[in-house]
Amino acid sequence: MKTYRIILAAAATTALLAATSCQEEDTNVWSGGNASLTAGGVDRLDYDPLTWQMTASEDGTFTAFKEDASVWYKVTCEHIPQNVGEKVKASVSWVEKAGGSPQYQNGMNMKVKSINRDSGMMTLISVTNKTSVTIHMVK
Repeated sequence: MKTYRIILAAAATTALLAATSCQEEDTNVWSGGNASLTAGGVDRLDYDPLTWQMTASEDGTFTAFKEDASVWYKVTCEHIPQNVGEKVKASVSWVEKAGGSPQYQNGMNMKVKSINRDSGMMTLISVTNKTSVTIHMVK
């Protein structure tokens, strides 16, 4: 009987640690449904559909920018991912202040966190780099 309790306790502990790990992974990187860029665990830019535009090209380059092009972010993927959980190597660059210098995160291993096929929006995350970015898929 003691053996079963020990095994059950070990299994419960493992399950709890796995669940906690996943929650931390998600909350440290991805803030939710709004299109945005988070890099290094810091919210950098929030897409506003009233004042921003998004573009996508078939070569795997995705851009979101304010209409005056003062702030923007660009994602370049080695291929265009299609499914949740799919992995892709990508680079992200951005300017978060008008007149600011571009910042870069190159060669990140990212995965597709979510896809909303109705809106055409996809969120990519890199837990290692604490980065998430929303892009508009090619139709």
